Amino acid sequence: MISLSDPSRIDPHILKVIKEQLILLLHANVCTKRDRENYQAAINGQPARHPRCDLPSCGLFKYTLSHLNMCTNGSHCLIDYCNTSKQLIKHWRECQNRACAICAPLRRLQTFGGS
Repeated sequence: MISLSDPSRIDPHILKVIKEQLILLLHANVCTKRDRENYQAAINGQPARHPRCDLPSCGLFKYTLSHLNMCTNGSHCLIDYCNTSKQLIKHWRECQNRACAICAPLRRLQTFGGS
């Protein structure tokens, strides 16, 4: 497993893959919340509040996030993206480095209205 303690030392190609996975995890988190809002609207007889997501990997990463909430296998888990997602989410939540090669670009996007 790659250490995220110093992202500036990670190979640029691997860093790109890591950022893409984090983007998909963040998207899936927002998308899951939107699905819940749409479900609640349907229960109340209202139209959906958000369009259906057509991002090809969204379902996989929604499943991954759901799996993470109940996974007890630690580093022995065989579910795709489980271990790396745990590591990335932990890094994202704890990272205070404004120049972090992983987080800084994504945090800037969030600041300017990206999701």
